[in-house]
Amino acid sequence: MVFVTGGTGFTGSWLICNLLSRGENVRALKRAESSLKYFMTIYEVCFQSKKILDTHQLEWVEGDLMDVFSLEDAIENCDMVFHAAALVSFHKKDEQALNEVNVIGTKNIINAMLYKGIKKIAYISSTAAIGKPEEGIVANENTPWKDDKNQSIYAKTKHKAELEVFRGIEEGLTAYIVNPGIISGFGDWNRGSCTTYKKIYHGLTFYSLGENGVVDVRDVCKALLMLVDKQIKNERFLLISENISYQEYFNLIAKGFNKPELKYEVKKWLGQKIAFISRILENIGFNNLFVTKEIATSAVSIQRYSSEKIRSKLSYNFISVSESTKNATILYLRYKDQM
Repeated sequence: MVFVTGGTGFTGSWLICNLLSRGENVRALKRAESSLKYFMTIYEVCFQSKKILDTHQLEWVEGDLMDVFSLEDAIENCDMVFHAAALVSFHKKDEQALNEVNVIGTKNIINAMLYKGIKKIAYISSTAAIGKPEEGIVANENTPWKDDKNQSIYAKTKHKAELEVFRGIEEGLTAYIVNPGIISGFGDWNRGSCTTYKKIYHGLTFYSLGENGVVDVRDVCKALLMLVDKQIKNERFLLISENISYQEYFNLIAKGFNKPELKYEVKKWLGQKIAFISRILENIGFNNLFVTKEIATSAVSIQRYSSEKIRSKLSYNFISVSESTKNATILYLRYKDQM
C-alpha cells in the first residue's frame, strides 16, 4: 500500500487516479473539513465512471500534516509515501500557513517515515524551489538557489521543503523528486493554477509578455511514476513541456473556450509599478490584494527552465501546451456547472 498526501488537491487527485490505474492500493490523507467533490470529478474523467473500481483499493484517512501522531498512524503498514500536499499562495498574509504546510508538513512527513521505517518517498516540488533565473538564462537542476528579496515567500518555503527531503535522504530515505513548472489541466478552477482557466472563461482581457514553464498535470504524474519504476533516485528533475509567454498561454485557453483573444497588454514598466505599489500596501497591512508584488513581478518576468535532463534520462516526450489546454477546456466546459 502507498500513502498519498494532498489527495483532494489538483495534482494529488490525478496522482491517486494514476496509482489506482496501476493496481496500487492507496491510503490518502484528508483533513476533516476537506471535500472529495473535485477528486470524484477527476476520478470520473479518468475512469469514465463515478464508481470506485474497488472500494478496498482506496482508503481515505483523516489527519493533518501538523499532527505528527496522526501521520504516524496514517502511514502504518505503507510501503511508500507520495507527498503532493502543498499550499500555493503569493500573499504575505499566508506566510505562516505556507511555512506550516510546505515546510513543517514536509518535515513531519519525513520524521514520521523515519520513525516508522518507511524508506521511499516521491515528492512533488516546484520550479520555485530552483529559484528565479535571471532573464536570458535557462535554469536547470543545478542552477544555484539565491535567497534574496526577489524570491517569493512561496518559493522560499518550497526550497526549505526540498531541504527536508534531502535531509531524509541523508538519514537513509530514497527519494524521487520532480520540479514542475506551472501545472496546467483540469481541476478545481477555484484554486491554484487552475484559476487561470476560470478567469479567462469569465472574460479576462489582460495579458503580459512575461514567460514561464508550463507542464500538463498528466505529465507530472506519469514522469514521477516512471522515475519510481526505473529507480532513478535522490536527484531532482524539472518538468517543463514548453517555456511559453503568458500571452500565448492565455490565448490558447481562450481559444479552447471559444473566447476572443486577450486584448490588453500589461507593459513591463506598468507591472513593475504595480509590484512596487503592492509591496507598499502589503507592508502597511493591506493583506487581500488581488495582485501581489510577486504576482505582478512574475507576470512581466521571463523565467525559462530546461527539462533536458528528464527528456534525456527517460526519452520523455511531454504533452504540448496546446494539447493540454485543448483537453482541459473541453473538460471545464463539460463540468462547469459542477465547478
